[in-house]
Amino acid sequence: MLIWASVLLGLTCSSGQITQAATPTTQQVAATSNQTPKPQGAAQKFGQYVTVTSSNYSVWGNFDWAVRNQSAKLYHHTYLAKVAYHHANGSTYYSLYAGKKWLGYLNARAVKVGQGAQGGAVATNQYVTITKKNFTVWGDFAWRKKRANTKNAYHVTLQAKIIYYHSNGSAYYSLYRNGKWFGYLNASAVQVAKGAQGIAVGANKYVKITSKRATVWGGFNWQSKHLTKNWFNHVFQVKCVYYHSNGSVYYSLYQDGWWFGYLNATATKASTKPKATARSYAATSKTAKKTDQIVGVVASGSHAQVYLFEKSGGIWVQAVSVAGRVGYNGVGTAREGSGRTPRGAYPLTFAFGTGKNPGTKLTYRQITEQSYYISNPKDKQYNTWQERRKSSSKDEHLADYPVQYQYGIVIGYNHGVGGGSAFFLHVNGRGATAGCVSVPRSTMLSFMRRIHNGARIINVTSAAQLAKY
Repeated sequence: MLIWASVLLGLTCSSGQITQAATPTTQQVAATSNQTPKPQGAAQKFGQYVTVTSSNYSVWGNFDWAVRNQSAKLYHHTYLAKVAYHHANGSTYYSLYAGKKWLGYLNARAVKVGQGAQGGAVATNQYVTITKKNFTVWGDFAWRKKRANTKNAYHVTLQAKIIYYHSNGSAYYSLYRNGKWFGYLNASAVQVAKGAQGIAVGANKYVKITSKRATVWGGFNWQSKHLTKNWFNHVFQVKCVYYHSNGSVYYSLYQDGWWFGYLNATATKASTKPKATARSYAATSKTAKKTDQIVGVVASGSHAQVYLFEKSGGIWVQAVSVAGRVGYNGVGTAREGSGRTPRGAYPLTFAFGTGKNPGTKLTYRQITEQSYYISNPKDKQYNTWQERRKSSSKDEHLADYPVQYQYGIVIGYNHGVGGGSAFFLHVNGRGATAGCVSVPRSTMLSFMRRIHNGARIINVTSAAQLAKY
């Protein structure tokens, strides 16, 4: 009991005598308090550059966890970490500086430590095309080794495997060419491409296909779209050029505004803009956006040149060109009895003929003795096909024209009662028609077997007018 009392009273025993211990001073108490370990631990000198690679961390203002910033605002920037703290919570925190400005404490998991002011190497897998001519390609970040100048590699496409977000504020790609390291290049000297083909460089020129052994590609995953042997000596517009990382140059080819595909430039030679044709006029028409088959009728009086244009592989081609006939009063504004073929664009609705279906893809009707096309404006069924025992003398008895209507396709013209009726595409008779379009029998049979649903016809008096419809 005496010992415990001595402790409680601050007494000590010396030389057999009990004395009272001296009371600690305020300074001594404070010194003892300051020596209490803090949870962040002692500041450890670090002195390395780090790149922020995570966007979901807080930047702390102190170790009482007062938020100073968010790593999202520092993302992909490089800063000097002067000091590291190994916190009791198991994490390491860097004290970051941008020059002389203190930014705060950031968890080490949010950064990648670099080997210099360039920061940490951030993995990437991109292709870039050089678009500036006045930049140096560096061999190191001490700026002593110059490997190349971009003026000698303009429009070259390279693979970027690593990017450095330098503390100087610029980003640098570590570039490779055909698997061999090319050097470090400022990111502002390039444009990022969608793939190994590089960026699309705008162009506006014409080339002629001069090789019969090349492939026109539908994409840079090398799916075949056309073979040049089928397009030898054809002229196309080049709207874009790709400088592929494989070392080849590819043209993005167009015809009449329709995309043709990608072709290696070595399969072409420079050419001039081709003259407009009936095909090119039809290809640029409004109708061309609605269908993939157009019968083009270019009339001069009651005679006409009749074409079949088809969209093949994304562009319009001329499949047929043949002399034909139109109304005895030519092409123009039609009405009942006008003798004119109606000007404009119209659908081709269904096929018909005197015999069995010859193989048309359209709906087919076979003519009988009771088949009439109603041309009497007073008839409620005006401008329609009807099966009747009797009909007005103004109506067209289809069986009366076994030659012309051996094969026929109805032109979907309807401008109201009296606006004209029974307009067909059919076999030639002895001369001009009353308003229909006629072609030789062999051509009409080909049309029957080739034309499908959705096809349209355009009737005009000059090739250039095809583009208006």
